[in-house]
Amino acid sequence: MKIGICDDDKQMMTLIEQMILAFPSDKVDWHIECFDSGRAIVASETIFDLVILDVQMPEMDGIEVAKHLQEKDWQTMIMFVSSHAGYNRMGYRLGAFQFLIKPFDQETFHEELQRAVEHYEQNHRTFKGANKDTVFALPLGDIVYFKVEGRQIIVHTQDGGTHQTYGRINQ
Repeated sequence: MKIGICDDDKQMMTLIEQMILAFPSDKVDWHIECFDSGRAIVASETIFDLVILDVQMPEMDGIEVAKHLQEKDWQTMIMFVSSHAGYNRMGYRLGAFQFLIKPFDQETFHEELQRAVEHYEQNHRTFKGANKDTVFALPLGDIVYFKVEGRQIIVHTQDGGTHQTYGRINQ
């Protein structure tokens, strides 16, 4: 799971990273990148699954950063962190996954991180199939519908493509 942490307070950024690494899970492979400014994370070419984002930062605030990140990939989950509760309304208008008020404890953070992991896993489930030419795995979110003709399964995807495999739909 690719996580971006963006906070102009380096101590807070390090604390959040340590809390992620202390998260009790053996099935999540963390890829964490830290940024000390909004401009730096926006300039990154990485598409993140989750971004933990401070709201109040110089030059480019977290709200503006979130807008840029969602233009890159609307599926990126945004978890705002701020010492000012007044920003939570604006954050949720942007579709924020969560808004945590600083300071927060590790237990609270881990509860929200668990929710993010579950959301990520749900959105990254795949349908696997094979035909004589290839083996494929399609994200369930990309599949529009299945058509079954005898033992042949034809998978229709959002991009207008089709993929054929053999088997039973309940496999």
